[in-house]
Amino acid sequence: MDAILCVSPLVRLEALVKPIVDGNKELVADYEIFLADQQWLTIGNAEFDRALSSRVQHRVKTPDALHLATAIQHCCAEFWTNDGRLDQVAAGMAVKIINLTPMPDQRMEVLPVVHTASVEEARLDVSRLLEAAERGETTIVTKDGRPVARIVPEPAMGQKQRVLADLAREAASLRASIDLGQDTAVSLIRDGRQRRDSR
Repeated sequence: MDAILCVSPLVRLEALVKPIVDGNKELVADYEIFLADQQWLTIGNAEFDRALSSRVQHRVKTPDALHLATAIQHCCAEFWTNDGRLDQVAAGMAVKIINLTPMPDQRMEVLPVVHTASVEEARLDVSRLLEAAERGETTIVTKDGRPVARIVPEPAMGQKQRVLADLAREAASLRASIDLGQDTAVSLIRDGRQRRDSR
């Protein structure tokens, strides 16, 4: 169960606004290359209908409602956002909060790894899903693309999460002490691609 990063035309629109306004053509090109390598999700009538429902019921902003509706309609396992309020609207889907610049006194929470498996996959490979639960990972079992059950770790499995939380705090502390500059994410992506291509 490899992770696949999914994006939509709305992700592209939002990602490119600032670099275009700033006239940063290199950053625009880097984003375009990065986004082109991802799994693209369409936004159609079903996504707009679900987004409308979220707007009406939860007063979510239109772009957030469309992002979330697209992820739900395409059965994504996680929805990554920097808006913690959206987990209330996520209809049972895992919401991973991204906080790239924690305050020094802020604790970084390590959220559980979440996978999906169809009912048929779960039936054929239950031992692998149980091993994932032993590692502290959750599996959402789907039927016809809709979540119907979860295989979750026992609370006693929290040791791994505590260790990961400690490592995340140490990483945050280290990151706060190093000034990597404004284009860090783009530089890291570019460096990673160069290393990959040189193999």
